[in-house]
Amino acid sequence: DDIELPIGVYVYYMYSAYNEAQTLAQFTAEPGVVSVTDYVEENNTAYLIMEYLEGVTLMQYTKHNGVMRADETFDMLKPVMKTLEKIHAAGVIHRDISPDNIMRLDSGQLVLMDFGSARKFVDDRRTMSVMLKKGYAPTEQYRRSGEQGPWTDVYALCATIYHCITGKRPDDALDRAVEDTLQKPSALGAVISPAQEKVLLYGMAVDQKDRCQSMTELLGLLDRAKNAGDDATLAADDENVDPNATVLAGEEYEKPSYHDSYRAVKAPPPHVEPAYQKPVSSSPGSHDHRSAERSNGYSSP
Repeated sequence: DDIELPIGVYVYYMYSAYNEAQTLAQFTAEPGVVSVTDYVEENNTAYLIMEYLEGVTLMQYTKHNGVMRADETFDMLKPVMKTLEKIHAAGVIHRDISPDNIMRLDSGQLVLMDFGSARKFVDDRRTMSVMLKKGYAPTEQYRRSGEQGPWTDVYALCATIYHCITGKRPDDALDRAVEDTLQKPSALGAVISPAQEKVLLYGMAVDQKDRCQSMTELLGLLDRAKNAGDDATLAADDENVDPNATVLAGEEYEKPSYHDSYRAVKAPPPHVEPAYQKPVSSSPGSHDHRSAERSNGYSSP
C-alpha cells in the first residue's frame, strides 16, 4: 500500500530531489556519466529524465567476455572517476555504483548510469534512506544515520573494479566487518600489479576512516602505483603481511585487528616518494535502460 506522507515532509523531499537533479544536470557535458536532462514530479514521486544509451553493462560484459585486466579497467574508468570527482565537489554522491550501473558502449566507453539514489551530503542533516547492493555497498550504507560521503562511492567503485578483474562479487561489507576474509584479486588470478592491488584494497577498507577518502586521492594513488612498478612496493610478497592491509611505496601499514586503525610506519626507500600519507589515529577504529529513472528514497524520511 502507498504511504501517505504529511504535506510538509512530501514538499521537503520533492524540493531536495529537484535541487539534486539541478546539480546533476550541470554535468551533462562531462564524459563517463549519463546525462540528466530533466526532472518530473508524477504519481506522488520524482523522476530524473536521462539520455538513452545502447550497450551492455559491465556485469553483462564480463559474463560473456571474461574478466578484464586491471590496467584496462583503471584506464577505462578514469573518465568516470574524474567526473565523480566534480560531482562530489558539488556535494552529491551516487550511492549505487556497481557493475549493473556502468554501461560499456559499442565504442568501448564506460558510462555511469542510474542516479536515482544520488543524494547531497554536504551540510545536509537528512537521514539517508538505506539503499544498497550487497558486495558493493560499504557498511555506512547499511545505517540510515551512517556517515556517507565521497568515500562511500570510492568503496563501491573499487568493489566494481574487483568484480571486473576477478569475475567475483566482493564479500558483503557487513560480513567483512565481523571477519574480513576478502581474498586479494591476485589470489583469484587477476592480472594486477602489487602496487595497484594495494590501492584497490585501500579503497575497499571496511572502516571508512581507514579508506581512501576521495576520487582525487584514488586517481593520484592509481597513477603513482602505475608509474612505481613492482619494485616500489614494500613487502608485496611477504606472506606475513595482512592481505587486506595497505602497503605502498614508502609506507607499510599494519592492521592487527579489525577494530584497530591502520598504523603508518614511515620507511621511504631512497629516491621513492611515498604514494600517500595516512594520519595515525589513536582511536579504534541485463539493465533496464529507461529514459525516466525513478528517484528512490523520497517517500519516507
